[in-house]
Amino acid sequence: MDLLVRHATAAAAEHTDGACGEDRDAMRHAVREASGETHPHAARLAGALLRGAPAARLSWGCER
Repeated sequence: MDLLVRHATAAAAEHTDGACGEDRDAMRHAVREASGETHPHAARLAGALLRGAPAARLSWGCER
């Protein structure tokens, strides 16, 4: 269930009208700067989590 909620939230954020650009930038910064000690998976996968088209990320997330 948690994965479904996360995907729905991410999809909604990607389809906004750009009004939350600062929030999106802050989220990207937080993922890129995630500590390998406290968030090892996010730190290791930061590039993959943030690149590509939305459909590609959805597919990638469902495969993992």
